[in-house]
Amino acid sequence: MKDPRKNVGKSFSGVTLELILDDDVTRPRVCPVDTFPKDLRVEFPRSLREKLVGTRFSATVKVCQKHIGVTPKGPPYLRATEIQVIESSIPKRGLKAKSKPGTISGRSYVYEWTKTRKR
Repeated sequence: MKDPRKNVGKSFSGVTLELILDDDVTRPRVCPVDTFPKDLRVEFPRSLREKLVGTRFSATVKVCQKHIGVTPKGPPYLRATEIQVIESSIPKRGLKAKSKPGTISGRSYVYEWTKTRKR
C-alpha cells in the first residue's frame, strides 16, 4: 500500500509487525513488515516493546490520522490491536530493551544482550 491516507479509518487483519531499533530515539519501535511502508509509525503497547529486537507480531491494524477540527495533523499511523507474538520469530539471543532507571518520562530505554530460555 503506497498511500495509507487513502485508507484512513480502515482496518486490516493479519498484518506482520516487527520490533526494531530506531536510530533517532532510544525506545524500540515497531514497524510493518508487509502491506504498509516500513517508515509508517505504529501505536503499540509499551509492555510488548520489551521483547527481543527482531520479534515479530501478527496484529489487526487500523489506519489512523489525527485532526485539528477537520484538518489532518501529522502523517497517518497504524494502531495495533489483537496482537499475537509470532513465537518462531523470537531470536534465541539478542538485544532486549529495558526502561532506563531515573528518567522522568519512563520512555527512555537501555539495551542489553540476552538469551531466551529453552522451551
